[in-house]
Amino acid sequence: LYFWKTMKTLKFILLSIFLLGCSEKDDNPMESVPEEIVPEFTLLPVNQTCTEVWIEIQTKNISYPAKLVYAGIEAISDSVVVYSDTTLYFENLLPQTNYQLVSTLSEIQSEEVLEDTLSFSTRDTTSHSFNWEISKFGGRNGSRLNDVFIFDENDIWAVGLIYDYNEPYLYNAVHWNGMTWEPKRIEVKLNNEMNLFEIWGIHAFNKNDIWLSAGYPIKGNGVSWELIDIWGMMEDTVAVRKMWGRNNNDLYGIGFAGKIVYYDGQNWLSKESGTEYILNQIVGNETDIFVSGGNAAFHEGVVLKSTNHSAFSTFITGDFITEDELFGKLFGITSALWLDENDRLYTGSGLIYIYKNGRWDFLKTLSYNDLQTENINAHRGATISIGGASSTDMWLVGDRNTIRHFNGSTWVQIGEPYASNSDYMWFSVKQKGNVAVAVGLYGNQGTVILMQR
Repeated sequence: LYFWKTMKTLKFILLSIFLLGCSEKDDNPMESVPEEIVPEFTLLPVNQTCTEVWIEIQTKNISYPAKLVYAGIEAISDSVVVYSDTTLYFENLLPQTNYQLVSTLSEIQSEEVLEDTLSFSTRDTTSHSFNWEISKFGGRNGSRLNDVFIFDENDIWAVGLIYDYNEPYLYNAVHWNGMTWEPKRIEVKLNNEMNLFEIWGIHAFNKNDIWLSAGYPIKGNGVSWELIDIWGMMEDTVAVRKMWGRNNNDLYGIGFAGKIVYYDGQNWLSKESGTEYILNQIVGNETDIFVSGGNAAFHEGVVLKSTNHSAFSTFITGDFITEDELFGKLFGITSALWLDENDRLYTGSGLIYIYKNGRWDFLKTLSYNDLQTENINAHRGATISIGGASSTDMWLVGDRNTIRHFNGSTWVQIGEPYASNSDYMWFSVKQKGNVAVAVGLYGNQGTVILMQR
């Protein structure tokens, strides 16, 4: 028994010594090989139109600043110092053309040069070939159509106020059913009485969720309509002229005297604008809301901006200015307003401006669009509305029968010829797919031009 106890104790001591020995660190460990740091430089196409391209510079293990040299595109060769991964922008390219951009990147403090080559193609232009037809309504007391919304080629609403000599003698909308324009009387109850108001704007989320701007917001489905008496809900009186929203729980309305209202799905709230100008247009995307307004009599304008439901602030103003003041301000009023698919903002009236790549500039694709042009009306009228399907399929419409289509490369008058003494005035233009519609007036008649490609 003593022998077995002694053997068990000895085994425990030997095992403990073995384990302790295994836990001891090696006096001469193998040195680890550091991972090799390899600089990387890549060109990636972000987006392209018919005449433009955005190219992103992506790097890894590069110490900025660095010198970038690029060449290969005709008339585009340059070298710049860059301080971070950035995006290059090239314009004045040719539509539907293959390009190859060869670039080198080198750290300022290093002789090592990295090279990358990018091949890309610009997009093809869209077509100017539209079949068009003008329809006129009413004929007395200043009939007009103010705005339009396209659901599809067989379901289009144009709104305004029409005084006719025939029944119905008074109506405030016309509806396109794919074959003809039908007069519509949109009547709503206010203070226990039925009323027919002039409608200034139309915005819709679907065919059963249509919002009209008639001083009051009006909500309907194309058959039944309900006026929302926001004047009775709010201390401030707001005459709503246009509405825009991401959905029916995130909806804005604009009106006279700089008034802005917001609907969150439950309550209507007043928003400060910081201006007393008449507000004309409202557009937006997932984060930003833009509103244009001004005073045409004094040649003044403003564009407001709100980000993520923040308070509205002045984004840019318009006024009589000298060329040296461009583009801290814009010359003239800012009645028209539109955002394209690349979130570039367009505004203006006599002159058209674009905000892209973080700065304002003239819309250079449009001829006679600078301060050196002495008589713009010899070429086109004042722009009242900008719209379209994309930046390569867009429209300018306005007075003197201005209806210009841009196909990504050139601007062309559609419909009847432009004339500086024309009585046509177009207030709104919209496009969906290959269907575009502009609405306005001709003398004492409300007018619609339906353009189909």
